[in-house]
Amino acid sequence: MERSNDLAWLKKAISKGLMGMVVLHLDGRPSAETVTKTAGVWFHIIKSWPIDWDEALDKPRLSLAFTALASNARRWPCPAELRPLLPMRKYPQNALPEPDYPPEQAAENLRTIKRMIKEAITK
Repeated sequence: MERSNDLAWLKKAISKGLMGMVVLHLDGRPSAETVTKTAGVWFHIIKSWPIDWDEALDKPRLSLAFTALASNARRWPCPAELRPLLPMRKYPQNALPEPDYPPEQAAENLRTIKRMIKEAITK
């Protein structure tokens, strides 16, 4: 797991998600004076989950999870309600390199295929 100082992005993502929840004025929400401390507790809990947090992979997931949480919340939620809403990670697909295939070989292969088709049809 990453160290806390490497997870500044996680702390910001949690704070942003919680600020979105605050404006909904849900029952049981923390007071304006304690929202920062609430975000700190959420960060402490979420960073302890057995996830090797990666900003590129997990920041979009957290945003989607907080949106889903806010969409369904009737009362102020706890961190445990966020976790099942985290979508699966989407790993970037690395493009395969262009094949190093000589044009002459491609042309020869095409001639061979055409010959094979012609032979199959005329039999």
